Amino acid sequence: MGYTNYWTYKKPFDDNEWSKIKDEYDYIVENFDGEIIKNETPVHKLNEYIQFNGIGDNEHETFLLFKDFRKRKQYYNGMDLAFDFCKTNRKPYDLAVWHMLTFAKNVNDDKIEIRRDR
Repeated sequence: MGYTNYWTYKKPFDDNEWSKIKDEYDYIVENFDGEIIKNETPVHKLNEYIQFNGIGDNEHETFLLFKDFRKRKQYYNGMDLAFDFCKTNRKPYDLAVWHMLTFAKNVNDDKIEIRRDR
């Protein structure tokens, strides 16, 4: 199955929290885009979600973090919208995935629970 990061949304992020998370995403993209990640978030969608993956042979599953997990139904109809995961298989972009999850948790501990295979 491979190495996986898991998270459960407890509440949607508010505008202020999401702004901080997007700023951190910009930092990750600035420092890792083209090296260990490829930025896949369309600019017009940054207010809804963050999306990236590894590059080339280091690509595995796309990481998606939503501002409001309840809007995920358009992507995952019929599934538990609060639970999510990203299999990285310990590829280099796992560092960026875990960084984004821990940052989101640090922005507001009441909004998200995170864990990983380790």
